Amino acid sequence: MEMTGKNGRVAALVFAIVFAAATLSWWASLAPRPLPASAAPGEFSAHRALDHIRHMAVEPHPGGSHANEKVYEYIAGQLKAMGVEMAVERPLLLRGGRTVERNGAILARVPGVASTGAFAVDAHFDSTPYGPGATDDVSGIAAMLEAIRALKNSPPLQNDILFCFADKEEMGGDGGPGVFMRHPWFKDVRAVLGLECRGTSGPALMFETGAENGFLIRQLAQSEAHPRASSMMFDFYDRMPFGSDFDKYKRTGLPGLNVAYIDDFAHYHTKLDTPENVSLASLQHHGCYTLGLARQLGNVSLENCRAPNVIYFNTFGSHMIVYPYSWARPIALAALVLLAAALLIGLARRQLTFGGILAGIGLYLSAAALSLAVTVPLAALVYFQFHEHALYRNDALSAAQVLMGLGFLLLLARLVRGRVRPQNLLAGSLVIWGVEVAALDRFASYGSYAAAWPLIFLAIGLLVLCLGRDPERPSNRLLAVAALTTLPALILLVPLFVLFSYAVTAVLVPALLLLVLLLAATLLPQLSLLSARSHAWAGAALCASGFLVFLGACLSNTPSPERPRQNCLSYAVNFDSGQAYWISGDAKLDEWTRNFFDDDATRVSLAEFLGRDHGPRYRQAAAPMPPFEKTVLNVLDDRVENGRRILKLFVDSPRDAQEIHLRLAADVPVYRAKALGFELDGAKKRWDLRLDTIPFEGGEVEIETDPGQPLRFEVNETSYGLPDIPGFQPRPAHMMTQPNRVLERRHLLPSNHTFSVCSYTF
Repeated sequence: MEMTGKNGRVAALVFAIVFAAATLSWWASLAPRPLPASAAPGEFSAHRALDHIRHMAVEPHPGGSHANEKVYEYIAGQLKAMGVEMAVERPLLLRGGRTVERNGAILARVPGVASTGAFAVDAHFDSTPYGPGATDDVSGIAAMLEAIRALKNSPPLQNDILFCFADKEEMGGDGGPGVFMRHPWFKDVRAVLGLECRGTSGPALMFETGAENGFLIRQLAQSEAHPRASSMMFDFYDRMPFGSDFDKYKRTGLPGLNVAYIDDFAHYHTKLDTPENVSLASLQHHGCYTLGLARQLGNVSLENCRAPNVIYFNTFGSHMIVYPYSWARPIALAALVLLAAALLIGLARRQLTFGGILAGIGLYLSAAALSLAVTVPLAALVYFQFHEHALYRNDALSAAQVLMGLGFLLLLARLVRGRVRPQNLLAGSLVIWGVEVAALDRFASYGSYAAAWPLIFLAIGLLVLCLGRDPERPSNRLLAVAALTTLPALILLVPLFVLFSYAVTAVLVPALLLLVLLLAATLLPQLSLLSARSHAWAGAALCASGFLVFLGACLSNTPSPERPRQNCLSYAVNFDSGQAYWISGDAKLDEWTRNFFDDDATRVSLAEFLGRDHGPRYRQAAAPMPPFEKTVLNVLDDRVENGRRILKLFVDSPRDAQEIHLRLAADVPVYRAKALGFELDGAKKRWDLRLDTIPFEGGEVEIETDPGQPLRFEVNETSYGLPDIPGFQPRPAHMMTQPNRVLERRHLLPSNHTFSVCSYTF
């Protein structure tokens, strides 16, 4: 049936409304508009916060580095200038019986006038060794400083607001939260907000909660935080192998919320994480959460911040729906019952047929299979082609795969046009949708809302189509009304799909595409408003545009100063043998790493430097000896007392290394040990000690063992950065150090590290 003028007008109106709804829902989900530096004193301004980032994110400043000490000084100076009560905590702590580490945090307190408890905000200021950390997580620190300034310029709140400026999140361990939880202020904390980043742009997502989240979620929904939150994200993230400082609070059972923005993942943990790449809108959103929740929780009773878990999600923009988790299954069952009723009514009225419904199911499954057959190889190509210089075109690569999948769906629908009734096509897709509702209810019940609520409206749309007189084709009016029932699904799911494309990246978009196609399949009946030729052209145009966008994204994902290629180079020295090496985990050499290695460079395990034998996978080539000396291990006292030898040593790193590992080379019994004031576990075999970011001035170690035999200590040191070797050629602008174990987890050798080994015999 060719499209008449009337059909064309109806089709144009229907698809214009659909496109507008999808576009507006996506637009409303974006981060809020940043406020200028001239904003009122009581408001949060991203421009004012950015000034803090420019002062702190000057260079990489990992925990234990001299650059990190400058950040300590800056934060403390800003808090002092604002007249904020604060405490700078730098304790040495014992972890695991044989690791002494220095942790750190700066704690700040804005007191309430009649506090019922404290609301705490946490972010970390240390960066990775690979980049200045402007967003991860200096942006969180800047948001806290700007929020404190706004609170100081506003009427006082009822409750205390505490801020933990945490160190050493990137290094694991207890970090700043471990320091905070040992501080007297922590006993007043009733809830915590974590600020994190996994990119440099995008809306800030509240993606994780602590235990019994009902109270906090309802407070979040009532606040001025402009939340972007979904219990589906909470359910999804809870199964992922990732973590942050928030985990440490969560493990104590403390109620809380964790927030991050995650677009532009290619910048994460790299030299591109600079103030220039910080999204002001994303920074403003961090500020909305910090200041909005501080004011919301600052003026309600915090005596009990626990309530049973809830289902929660955004509808349009910041608006949230929250209801008890116990409602999830009844709503899912209601959706399935309504679908069953629509199918039975359609069959009874002879509008639906069993064969037609099966054809609708087959159409979706065929489109899904064809899409996967094309996009999975493309996603694999993306991974293997670009994993060494990151997915700088992730959004385009993701969109391209979606466009291709939609094109395949339309083209396959064109093949069955006239053979399968429009209402059967919808019924078939809703049967699949019902399976999704049941699966989510069974395996990810906090996310079942995302299938159940759309299905309720879509089942009503199916009922509408089954009211027609002509079973072969519903009227234009019925098709238009049925199209309106797809709008709730579009408004609810389109922003969620975009956010999940940020999270899983283009490499896993084929899996997301299955859901996108299911949503698109609900509009297959409305394609009958188009002529057969227009229908075919629309499908072909989507496929072609997808391939062109994909090709353009691949061709433009080339190395440049804005899109640097990653490579790995580290340095290792054995002071006992007097040999030094350049080392790398790269599978292939590039024009820069060829300055250090030949294509046939020796492959070794590096067990002496890494502590474990991973097999001969690493390149090694001779390098000059370093401009620094080996670890200092000086005898302070060596005596025999009560039949035991007591050896006291002074330990220091001339290059202020982040980690020093001492290990006795032989199986010598150690009855007692002490390091930097801590009593340590002894050992019958291979006693060892790790010193993690200890004070730059070093410290004392004491062991008690049997007399009469020499003690040989093997010492491994690890520090960040490469030594200042004369004639060293730095990376060109279109290259950067690989952020190992983050973007490319198959590498066990971190880049831009310096390893050293030596031994002492006493």
